[in-house]
Amino acid sequence: MPRLLGEGSEVPMTDWQLSWVVSVIEFGGVLTPVPAALLADKWGRKPLLLLSGPLNLAAWIIVLASKSVLGLFASRFIQGMAMGIMFSVLPVYLAEIASTELRGSLGIFVQYCWHLGLIFEYSIGPFLNVDQVAWASLPSSLVNVPSVEYHGLSEGTEQASR
Repeated sequence: MPRLLGEGSEVPMTDWQLSWVVSVIEFGGVLTPVPAALLADKWGRKPLLLLSGPLNLAAWIIVLASKSVLGLFASRFIQGMAMGIMFSVLPVYLAEIASTELRGSLGIFVQYCWHLGLIFEYSIGPFLNVDQVAWASLPSSLVNVPSVEYHGLSEGTEQASR
């Protein structure tokens, strides 16, 4: 954050703007869980989880393409949307694919990975510029989610579960 406020910042902003750039992710995160849960019941968990990857990818591309405070606002809001999808749909998905013995461990593993990502960002952020952080973070958007049979079976069709 000090780099964004300092002399020669790629995206000049005030303290007030920076506080909003940091916090706007929560607005995206609070607006998406309910619609994501409803859509996950209708379309299945996998499509929704796969949607979070392109949302994150789009957010990092906005960071790379836009050198404005408004671009950072948009990027962080979209990241919040992806976060809201992940935190509302992923626990259900994991409960469907994991054995009873592994569910707790997988839930903890998700939080562990989340915090590793935060540590990664906080570790590289002070030393890299905005573009370098975006390029370093972009690969995490490329995820692959294995299929889940439960949704298709809950719809009553064996074909849908394949």
